[in-house]
Amino acid sequence: MSNQGSDPGIVARFLEKLFSQECASFKARAFEIHNNAIRDLFGDKVEVKTIGDAEKFTTQTLSNRAEALAFLRDVELSRSTACTKANLQSSRSHCIMKFFLSRMNTVTFVDLAGSERYDGDADESACREATAINTSILHLRNVIRSKNGGSHVQYKNALITKALEADFEAPGSFIMFFVTASPLEKDSAELLRTLTFAEELRQVKRKVANEMAIPRTPRTPHAPRTPRTSRALCGSPVGSPKPGNSARKRTRIV
Repeated sequence: MSNQGSDPGIVARFLEKLFSQECASFKARAFEIHNNAIRDLFGDKVEVKTIGDAEKFTTQTLSNRAEALAFLRDVELSRSTACTKANLQSSRSHCIMKFFLSRMNTVTFVDLAGSERYDGDADESACREATAINTSILHLRNVIRSKNGGSHVQYKNALITKALEADFEAPGSFIMFFVTASPLEKDSAELLRTLTFAEELRQVKRKVANEMAIPRTPRTPHAPRTPRTSRALCGSPVGSPKPGNSARKRTRIV
């Protein structure tokens, strides 16, 4: 996702595009979720246990293309990786990068660790990593199913879902998913599971409360009405509409 050089990834292309348009400086933060712990990928590389503490991680100001790509390179070098049967350099953590472009405009990139099956030959550390990855992705899948089904969403069950709660729930946000899969016949079972997950992702429903509503103008309080009497006013019978009111309609904006 973050590769640079001749074949840049999505994040690198995003940063290149920003600075090609003479974008002003902005702040960035990056951290990973690895084995149920959260680690800063920039600055002091500290490790914490809650998403709230992750908000205190180092924030870097990026003022030009060189600073942005250096930030991206440091994040990639700091991330937890390992050699697996499926990949020589497999990401063993979920990586989250946030770019604060303005007070109301934040772009979040999430690179999920690959869900892989391990046989009895894997060591204890690899099994623990795989269990943490698969469990967190399962909770993310449950969040997506809950949102699609309209039931209560349990964000608190995993760190990755807690970290993404604000992005899922923000009115007016845009969410885009990319899934990668192997076309090899030996990986057909994994391919089917990946495509099934991708189909669920397509059905994500976001909260868009009042984002398209027209703001209402506060009503001016009316003066107290004068009690009616049995006497006709200006020649009109009591209770009859005033001239022109019969054609007036009241429209309520919801």
